Formats: sequence, structure tokens, C-alpha cells
Amino acid sequence: MTYNDGTNSTQYLCQMLGVPYLGDGETLLRVHLNINGVILSFVLYATHGQGTGNAVGSSVVKLQRMLAHMDVDVALRGHSCDRFIFQEPQYYLSHAHPPKLLCRNRLIANTGSFSDGRSEKDTTYVERQNLVPKALGYVVVHINVRRDMERIGARKINHGQYLVMGD
Repeated sequence: MTYNDGTNSTQYLCQMLGVPYLGDGETLLRVHLNINGVILSFVLYATHGQGTGNAVGSSVVKLQRMLAHMDVDVALRGHSCDRFIFQEPQYYLSHAHPPKLLCRNRLIANTGSFSDGRSEKDTTYVERQNLVPKALGYVVVHINVRRDMERIGARKINHGQYLVMGD
């Protein structure tokens, strides 16, 4: 969507969120959550996407390749209108002494479809392009808070909280 002043919908959203606009339909942003006075954050990459709109597997491969180049917790993509979400594990060390091996889940998701493929009395983009209709709906990203707890005898030491993407 393009507005009268030449701004597109992604530019508008970036302005509203106070984040940089990265070009034709993508952004990187840090989301801060205030949970009981503790600020926890995660990084989200969102893109409209392009190409590979016919097979779900090719959409997954594009997002997996992006994860190799970006330190993000969530990667979102639209374009193909497929609806899927899955977790990619990434291993790291905790801040505890001695450190523990931990795993964070990075989420890859295709956001789903927000418009019908065919409708009465209206010619849709899907119909004009002779594309396969997709089911309407969207993905839900679950974010959980975990505490990095260490038990020494009867005593528990909290090394901080962190967010866990996915279930």
C-alpha cells in the first residue's frame, strides 16, 4: 500500500515504531517487555518477502538462510501467504559460574494470509495471477520468561531472566 505522500505501509509502521526502514518491505527491531519491573527484550526481523510463493519448503529455506546472517530471535515473512512457524535451536553459554550450555529457540514464521483468494463480485490479486488460494489466518508467536537459576545446596541464585521464543 502506498499513501498520497509516497510513503508505503512499511515505512509508515517503521515511523510509528521509531525504527529504521530497511528498504522495500523489511525492518529489524528490538522489542522491550517490562515484566515486573525487569526489562527483557528480543530482536525481530520482518520482511514482506518475495519469490518462492508456490512451495512452503522454499519459503523455509529463504528464512533459514537469513538467520545465518542476522542475530535475531524471530524472523517473519509474508508474501507467499503460507502459514507456518517453527523453531531453530542456537546453543550458547549462560552467565553462571561455571557456565552452563543453554539453547535458545529462534523462530521462523510465515505470517499467513489476510485476504481471500477468490470472492464474489471482486477480482483478487490471487485470481489475476492465477495463484493457488491459501487458508486465511495468522501465526501466534509464544514468548516465555525463564530464570537462569543455580542451586547451591538449599540456596537458589538467580543469574537473571531471559526470554524463550516458542513453546
